[in-house]
Amino acid sequence: MLLVIWFLLGLNTVVIVYEKLSCYIWSKAEIDAFDPKAKKHLSGPHKMEMSTQISFDTRPRFIAKVALEAGYFLFGKTFVDNADCDTLRRIIFCEDLEKQKFDFRFHDNLHSIENKDAGALGATKVLIEQMGGSSVVLGWAQDRIIISVGILGEYLGMINFKADIDKFPIRDNEFRLGHVIQCKDKLLHRDSLWHTFYRLCKKLNLDIDESKIEW
Repeated sequence: MLLVIWFLLGLNTVVIVYEKLSCYIWSKAEIDAFDPKAKKHLSGPHKMEMSTQISFDTRPRFIAKVALEAGYFLFGKTFVDNADCDTLRRIIFCEDLEKQKFDFRFHDNLHSIENKDAGALGATKVLIEQMGGSSVVLGWAQDRIIISVGILGEYLGMINFKADIDKFPIRDNEFRLGHVIQCKDKLLHRDSLWHTFYRLCKKLNLDIDESKIEW
Protein backbone atom coordinates (compact mmCIF):
# COMPACT_ATOMS: atom_id res chain seq x y z
CA MET A 1 0.00 0.00 0.00
CA LEU A 2 1.35 3.41 -0.93
CA LEU A 3 0.47 6.77 0.56
CA VAL A 4 1.79 9.82 -1.24
CA ILE A 5 1.90 13.18 0.57
CA TRP A 6 3.21 16.53 -0.64
CA PHE A 7 5.20 18.52 1.90
CA LEU A 8 6.81 21.94 1.93
CA LEU A 9 10.47 21.61 2.83
CA GLY A 10 11.83 25.11 3.08
CA LEU A 11 10.72 26.70 -0.19
CA ASN A 12 10.67 23.42 -2.08
CA THR A 13 7.83 20.97 -2.49
CA VAL A 14 8.80 17.43 -1.59
CA VAL A 15 6.95 14.23 -2.38
CA ILE A 16 6.83 11.79 0.53
CA VAL A 17 5.92 8.18 -0.26
CA TYR A 18 4.99 5.82 2.59
CA GLU A 19 5.25 2.17 1.66
CA LYS A 20 3.95 -0.94 3.41
CA LEU A 21 1.53 0.87 5.69
CA SER A 22 -0.17 -1.46 8.11
CA CYS A 23 -2.87 -0.41 10.59
CA TYR A 24 -1.61 3.15 10.46
CA ILE A 25 1.65 2.19 12.21
CA TRP A 26 3.69 4.98 10.71
CA SER A 27 6.87 4.02 12.53
CA LYS A 28 7.07 0.84 10.46
CA ALA A 29 6.50 2.56 7.13
CA GLU A 30 9.30 2.75 4.58
CA ILE A 31 9.68 6.44 3.67
CA ASP A 32 11.03 7.78 0.39
CA ALA A 33 11.46 11.58 0.00
CA PHE A 34 11.84 12.99 -3.52
CA ASP A 35 12.50 16.62 -4.55
CA PRO A 36 10.85 17.11 -7.99
CA LYS A 37 12.71 20.40 -8.60
CA ALA A 38 16.16 19.02 -7.91
CA LYS A 39 15.07 15.68 -9.40
CA LYS A 40 16.74 13.67 -6.67
CA HIS A 41 15.87 11.55 -3.66
CA LEU A 42 16.62 13.08 -0.28
CA SER A 43 18.64 11.25 2.33
CA GLY A 44 19.57 12.01 5.90
CA PRO A 45 17.51 13.93 8.47
CA HIS A 46 15.28 16.77 7.29
CA LYS A 47 12.92 19.01 9.18
CA MET A 48 9.38 19.12 7.81
CA GLU A 49 6.36 21.11 8.94
CA MET A 50 2.71 20.48 8.22
CA SER A 51 -0.58 21.69 9.67
CA THR A 52 -4.25 20.78 9.38
CA GLN A 53 -7.08 23.16 10.08
CA ILE A 54 -10.79 22.31 10.27
CA SER A 55 -13.01 25.36 10.68
CA PHE A 56 -16.58 25.54 11.96
CA ASP A 57 -17.76 25.78 8.35
CA THR A 58 -16.04 22.64 7.05
CA ARG A 59 -18.55 19.98 8.04
CA PRO A 60 -21.74 21.93 7.27
CA ARG A 61 -20.35 22.68 3.81
CA PHE A 62 -19.45 19.06 3.16
CA ILE A 63 -22.76 17.66 4.40
CA ALA A 64 -24.73 20.30 2.47
CA LYS A 65 -22.90 19.23 -0.69
CA VAL A 66 -23.62 15.56 0.02
CA ALA A 67 -27.29 16.47 0.59
CA LEU A 68 -27.52 18.19 -2.81
CA GLU A 69 -25.93 15.25 -4.59
CA ALA A 70 -27.94 12.59 -2.75
CA GLY A 71 -31.24 14.45 -3.15
CA TYR A 72 -30.76 14.82 -6.89
CA PHE A 73 -29.60 11.20 -7.20
CA LEU A 74 -32.77 9.96 -5.47
CA PHE A 75 -35.42 12.37 -6.76
CA GLY A 76 -33.98 14.27 -9.71
CA LYS A 77 -35.99 17.34 -10.76
CA THR A 78 -38.51 16.80 -7.95
CA PHE A 79 -35.76 17.54 -5.44
CA VAL A 80 -34.48 20.57 -7.35
CA ASP A 81 -37.98 22.09 -7.62
CA ASN A 82 -39.34 21.30 -4.16
CA ALA A 83 -36.42 21.24 -1.70
CA ASP A 84 -34.59 24.30 -0.40
CA CYS A 85 -31.57 23.76 -2.64
CA ASP A 86 -30.82 27.48 -2.52
CA THR A 87 -29.99 27.29 1.19
CA LEU A 88 -27.76 24.27 0.62
CA ARG A 89 -25.87 26.12 -2.12
CA ARG A 90 -25.52 29.22 0.04
CA ILE A 91 -24.07 27.09 2.85
CA ILE A 92 -21.49 25.64 0.48
CA PHE A 93 -20.35 28.99 -0.94
CA CYS A 94 -20.85 31.27 2.06
CA GLU A 95 -17.59 32.79 3.34
CA ASP A 96 -18.62 32.79 7.02
CA LEU A 97 -21.59 30.70 8.16
CA GLU A 98 -21.55 32.12 11.68
CA LYS A 99 -22.44 35.57 10.34
CA GLN A 100 -25.32 34.37 8.15
CA LYS A 101 -28.89 33.34 8.90
CA PHE A 102 -30.10 30.24 7.13
CA ASP A 103 -33.20 28.14 7.69
CA PHE A 104 -31.52 24.84 8.49
CA ARG A 105 -30.49 22.73 11.46
CA PHE A 106 -27.14 21.02 11.69
CA HIS A 107 -25.53 18.50 14.00
CA ASP A 108 -22.22 16.65 13.89
CA ASN A 109 -20.34 14.09 15.97
CA LEU A 110 -18.32 16.81 17.69
CA HIS A 111 -21.41 17.85 19.66
CA SER A 112 -23.67 15.93 22.03
CA ILE A 113 -27.21 15.11 20.91
CA GLU A 114 -29.91 17.23 22.54
CA ASN A 115 -32.65 15.42 24.46
CA LYS A 116 -35.34 16.45 21.98
CA ASP A 117 -33.35 14.79 19.15
CA ALA A 118 -32.18 11.75 21.10
CA GLY A 119 -34.77 9.38 19.60
CA ALA A 120 -34.56 9.88 15.84
CA LEU A 121 -30.99 11.19 15.63
CA GLY A 122 -29.69 8.66 18.13
CA ALA A 123 -31.29 5.80 16.18
CA THR A 124 -29.83 7.08 12.89
CA LYS A 125 -26.38 7.31 14.46
CA VAL A 126 -26.61 3.69 15.63
CA LEU A 127 -27.86 2.64 12.20
CA ILE A 128 -24.89 4.25 10.43
CA GLU A 129 -22.43 2.67 12.85
CA GLN A 130 -23.99 -0.78 12.48
CA MET A 131 -24.10 -0.64 8.68
CA GLY A 132 -20.43 0.17 8.26
CA GLY A 133 -19.11 1.55 5.00
CA SER A 134 -20.04 5.08 3.93
CA SER A 135 -23.72 5.99 3.87
CA VAL A 136 -26.38 8.64 3.38
CA VAL A 137 -29.67 8.35 5.27
CA LEU A 138 -32.56 10.49 4.01
CA GLY A 139 -35.77 10.88 5.97
CA TRP A 140 -38.50 13.51 6.21
CA ALA A 141 -40.69 15.39 8.65
CA GLN A 142 -43.81 17.50 8.01
CA ASP A 143 -42.07 20.15 5.91
CA ARG A 144 -38.41 19.16 6.18
CA ILE A 145 -35.89 16.75 4.73
CA ILE A 146 -33.28 15.30 7.09
CA ILE A 147 -30.07 13.90 5.63
CA SER A 148 -27.45 12.16 7.78
CA VAL A 149 -23.99 11.20 6.55
CA GLY A 150 -21.64 8.46 7.70
CA ILE A 151 -18.08 7.68 6.61
CA LEU A 152 -16.46 4.30 7.20
CA GLY A 153 -19.07 3.36 9.78
CA GLU A 154 -18.75 6.62 11.72
CA TYR A 155 -21.62 9.10 12.02
CA LEU A 156 -20.37 12.43 10.66
CA GLY A 157 -23.36 14.73 10.86
CA MET A 158 -26.91 15.70 9.87
CA ILE A 159 -28.56 18.58 8.04
CA ASN A 160 -32.27 19.41 8.27
CA PHE A 161 -33.76 21.81 5.68
CA LYS A 162 -37.11 22.89 4.25
CA ALA A 163 -38.96 21.03 1.50
CA ASP A 164 -42.48 20.71 0.10
CA ILE A 165 -42.86 17.13 1.25
CA ASP A 166 -46.27 16.64 -0.43
CA LYS A 167 -44.51 16.78 -3.80
CA PHE A 168 -42.26 13.82 -2.92
CA PRO A 169 -43.24 10.13 -3.23
CA ILE A 170 -43.24 9.66 0.53
CA ARG A 171 -45.89 6.91 0.45
CA ASP A 172 -43.95 4.75 -1.94
CA ASN A 173 -44.12 1.24 -0.46
CA GLU A 174 -40.70 0.42 -1.88
CA PHE A 175 -39.02 3.20 0.11
CA ARG A 176 -41.07 3.50 3.26
CA LEU A 177 -39.95 6.20 5.75
CA GLY A 178 -37.07 7.31 3.55
CA HIS A 179 -33.98 6.16 1.70
CA VAL A 180 -30.60 4.72 2.59
CA ILE A 181 -27.62 4.79 0.22
CA GLN A 182 -24.59 2.80 1.26
CA CYS A 183 -21.18 2.35 -0.35
CA LYS A 184 -19.48 -0.75 0.99
CA ASP A 185 -17.14 -3.38 -0.43
CA LYS A 186 -16.90 -1.39 -3.69
CA LEU A 187 -20.67 -1.66 -4.24
CA LEU A 188 -23.45 0.93 -4.01
CA HIS A 189 -26.56 -0.27 -2.18
CA ARG A 190 -29.95 1.46 -1.98
CA ASP A 191 -32.79 0.49 0.34
CA SER A 192 -35.73 1.94 2.23
CA LEU A 193 -35.15 3.47 5.65
CA TRP A 194 -37.86 1.21 7.08
CA HIS A 195 -36.30 -1.99 5.74
CA THR A 196 -32.82 -0.93 6.91
CA PHE A 197 -34.09 -0.23 10.44
CA TYR A 198 -36.04 -3.50 10.38
CA ARG A 199 -32.90 -5.50 9.57
CA LEU A 200 -30.98 -3.63 12.27
CA CYS A 201 -33.63 -4.48 14.89
CA LYS A 202 -33.55 -8.12 13.86
CA LYS A 203 -29.75 -8.08 14.11
CA LEU A 204 -29.98 -6.62 17.63
CA ASN A 205 -32.86 -8.96 18.62
CA LEU A 206 -35.28 -6.06 19.12
CA ASP A 207 -39.04 -6.39 18.66
CA ILE A 208 -40.83 -4.00 16.29
CA ASP A 209 -44.42 -2.81 16.71
CA GLU A 210 -45.38 -1.69 13.20
CA SER A 211 -48.64 -0.17 14.43
CA LYS A 212 -46.65 2.62 16.13
CA ILE A 213 -44.63 3.48 13.03
CA GLU A 214 -46.06 6.20 10.81
CA TRP A 215 -45.24 6.87 7.20
